[in-house]
Amino acid sequence: MLYVFKVLDSPFFKFGWTEKEHPCDRIQNGMWTNSHPPEFCQKLNPENLELIFLFEGDRRLERAIQSIFPPAHGEFWEDEDLDDIIQMLKLIAEELPIPPRPCLV
Repeated sequence: MLYVFKVLDSPFFKFGWTEKEHPCDRIQNGMWTNSHPPEFCQKLNPENLELIFLFEGDRRLERAIQSIFPPAHGEFWEDEDLDDIIQMLKLIAEELPIPPRPCLV
């Protein structure tokens, strides 16, 4: 699955691929690389990420999108790229319904 999480109260979103059953499983225990916007240091957590899009896809499609739309930092893009990425994904991948958010502890 390809996921798009909006980082709440910021001008960034997170895009990536996961083989997990639920995309929120990807963020539950943290998936933070050292490459993220500096303003996220010590502030990024599952509570400030909202799943806004989900698509059928694999790692190859993730890399293709990243090559066309290079991220600002690691797996984080600036909001100005969101519409273009979503339009492209809707042309080439099946959009999936967003499942209910599990309780993240």
